[in-house]
Amino acid sequence: MLIDYILIYVIINSWFIQTTSVVDKTVYINSLTGWTIAILLIECGYDFYQTPSIIEISLFVKNVREEDVDISFGEKELNVQFKDGRQFSLNPLSFDIKPTECKYTLKSMKVELILVKSQEGINWNSLVGDSSCESMFSMNKENAETCRQRSTSVNIYSINKGKDWNKVALDDEEETNDGNPDDFFKKLFANADDDVRKAMMKSYSESGGTSLSTNWEEVKKAKVETKPPSGTEAKKL
Repeated sequence: MLIDYILIYVIINSWFIQTTSVVDKTVYINSLTGWTIAILLIECGYDFYQTPSIIEISLFVKNVREEDVDISFGEKELNVQFKDGRQFSLNPLSFDIKPTECKYTLKSMKVELILVKSQEGINWNSLVGDSSCESMFSMNKENAETCRQRSTSVNIYSINKGKDWNKVALDDEEETNDGNPDDFFKKLFANADDDVRKAMMKSYSESGGTSLSTNWEEVKKAKVETKPPSGTEAKKL
């Protein structure tokens, strides 16, 4: 049972964590909605993951004190303004949040932001802009096919590309007791239906850990092929 927990926890981490490297002031244009999205991130990296009810964002800025930062939550936006001029701003968010229930925690190695979703069970494809697809936990028939075509399968190597997770793990070592991975797994899978669980396990195991799908209707039809990272070749053991 413990082995199953560990395996699925690795899957969930690979599926839900999305990261960026350090960027300067940049304007991103969302081609699906036509909106212009300003994401201001200066000299600080971040990553995020989500459950059916929250989005957790980590800003990798060390030793931030309460007086060093101003953080505000709106129904459609998040603004973090550091006193030294650095800024992290998401506007508009993909979906509405509950500002009064959102919170943040200042830790020695990072700033943690918890955004509480207004609609539980909705999967955010990105932090900003595109709100056309619903979650794998509550996808309706009208948009299920559109969402499936966009992305129901993830190359796990691509998710982690460009991020030195070993370094992050070392930097964050002192905080390892803050959360229990097993508790996170239990909460996450408690909200997933049987088909989603079967699809994730089947695709991950059959592909040798290189692919992850949430679409059982597609996965059950055939064996999921191995998708090795670019420049490598899959070999049978």
